Amino acid sequence: MARALRSIGTMTKSTRRIGICLALGLGVALGSATPAAASSDTVTLRLSPTGADADATGVGKVKVQDRRGELSGKLDLRVRSLVPLATYQVTIDGVAVGTLATSKSGGGRARFRTKPSSSRDQLLGVDPRGRAVAILTDGGAVVLTAAVANGSLDDGDVRCCLPDDSGPECEDRTAAECAAAGGVDMGSGSCLPNPCDPGTPPAPGDDIVCCLPDDAGPECEDRTPAECSALGGINLGTGSCLPNPCAPTTLPGGGTPTIVVTCERRADRSRASVNGNDLAPGSYKARLTSGANIAVSGLTATIGDEVELDFDSEPDDIAAGATAIAADFLQGTPPQATGEILDSADQVVVSATVVCDEQ
Repeated sequence: MARALRSIGTMTKSTRRIGICLALGLGVALGSATPAAASSDTVTLRLSPTGADADATGVGKVKVQDRRGELSGKLDLRVRSLVPLATYQVTIDGVAVGTLATSKSGGGRARFRTKPSSSRDQLLGVDPRGRAVAILTDGGAVVLTAAVANGSLDDGDVRCCLPDDSGPECEDRTAAECAAAGGVDMGSGSCLPNPCDPGTPPAPGDDIVCCLPDDAGPECEDRTPAECSALGGINLGTGSCLPNPCAPTTLPGGGTPTIVVTCERRADRSRASVNGNDLAPGSYKARLTSGANIAVSGLTATIGDEVELDFDSEPDDIAAGATAIAADFLQGTPPQATGEILDSADQVVVSATVVCDEQ
């Protein structure tokens, strides 16, 4: 991210660079660039578990290819031992760029391409090299993460826009080499996506959703793909900045989730409530434990940022929607219970242990 921030400079300088670059696309000759030989750069990564799911593992591969000066990128992620039949978020530098769905065995794969060619491909709107990739639950808990190596990117190089018969071409050069070739220095960063070409997909002049680095978190702006790349942003494709798709995904509910657990034991009845607050929108379940007894509710959608989940041994309350437990479910002297709020991927969001009332 530091490199991306350096490439922004001031907005005045960035705007000037973009304008010069677009001028190259309109045929302002600054000399002739020598076509680069076909090449590729492959970076492998190992996704490390954060502790949110100790069994989770994953690997990935980034491949950037250069064919006659045109760059294309691929990001492939494979995971194992996650929650079966769940959907996870994929982020790059904290910005959600896509999803990863798991199978019945808990394994899954996500494919990202700068030019998606099938329904399985998701848009890769940024060069992952030198950035952080993470896998998150839909509740915002980071399960796997990896710092992607720079590969062939050189911190001493700049993105140099050079004229070419097929349109402005971006090459990694030193600042001195760029100046000597009559190119436009776009600062440090990656040539993927091409920051020099106003014709970068989706279409010339069309705006896309661009997540730009900011001290307060990624900001969303409508930019052309070339402008977004020139400013070190992440291209999320066409769409809207309302609501902000760049907002950090690791701050569920806009605050810290809380839980309130209450329980009561009578001679012929056990009952408890597990209520979650300040939750991210979604569906949650509750797990109630007392001694060796465990009960799990069904998934319930949030109302606002709250869920209320009841457990009871009384038939009338069970008929009204409470999760059934035995009359002697609550154990201990005095009786105690632990309540947990779990997201749809069975990850614990918040928990608490309390002493129950006894009648």
